[in-house]
Order: sequence, then C-alpha cells, then structure tokens
Amino acid sequence: TKDDLFLKGISLLPNGDCFMERGKNIDKIKWTKDYILDSITASNFIIQEIDLNSKIILTGISMGASTVMITAGNESLPKNVIGVIADCGYTSPADILATIFRRVTRLPAIPALFVTDILARFLAGVSIWKYDSRKVLRECKFPILMIHGKSDTFVPCKMTQDAYEACT
Repeated sequence: TKDDLFLKGISLLPNGDCFMERGKNIDKIKWTKDYILDSITASNFIIQEIDLNSKIILTGISMGASTVMITAGNESLPKNVIGVIADCGYTSPADILATIFRRVTRLPAIPALFVTDILARFLAGVSIWKYDSRKVLRECKFPILMIHGKSDTFVPCKMTQDAYEACT
C-alpha cells in the first residue's frame, strides 16, 4: 500500500487531475508543460520540506500518465525520483487528438491538427507536437511501470505499447 511505501521513505506523487481546480473558474488552461513543472516543483518540495532522502515515484492516469512519462526525461528532475507508474498514457498530444478527431469525424486528422496546433501555440504557447513520450523514454534512467487495459475506450492500448517499445 502507499502507507507501507511511505514508511519505507518512498512518496507516490500523483499527476494530472490532482492539479486541476474542479468546479472553479479557471482562467488558464493547464497544458503538459505546466504539469511537468508541477511534478518537478512538487518533487523538490518533498525533498526540501519533508525528507532530503525521500524516494519519489511519479504516478499518473491518462494525461497524467503521459505527463509523468515525459517528465521522466527532464534534466531538472531531482535524483530522488526513482520511478514512474503510468496508467493508460498516450504517446503525445498530437496522437491523442488525431485519434479523437478520426473517431468523431471519420475524416483524416492532419488538417484539423494543423489548426489545433495554431490555436495551441496562440493560447498556450506550445505546439501539440512538442511533447512526445517516445522521444524522452529512450533516455530514461529509472524503471517505468506501464499499465493499460485493452478495454480502454479513450486512449488506444497501442499508444502504451509504442511508449514501451521506446524504452527497450
């Protein structure tokens, strides 16, 4: 259990919806880059304020899983992070948007992705093609547990398989 891990000096740090303010007016959309910074900041807080020797495992579901996989390759991540648990992560924002667009419209996704990328750059200052877990997982130095059920109707299981193959 997480209590047993905590007693052994290991902190599970969730990512994703835990950083959202549900039911409140949010004047800024949080994008992957914000969640990456949240993970790094929270990890540093645990180390500095709770236990200098703490071991941290980043965890996330869906968008949170994708974020922790991408965070795993960030050079600013403290050495106390010893692993990642990624549950149903997608490979990149562009990939999941393309999947959703094709599922909803049955049309090629490329034209819509270019428009979406322009909007993302304008609204959030980031490209939908910038963050791709497969690129950073090749360089990851610690273990990652990837979990994904075949009955997932939103994120295709193939995306987790592709992320796994990037690690090997």
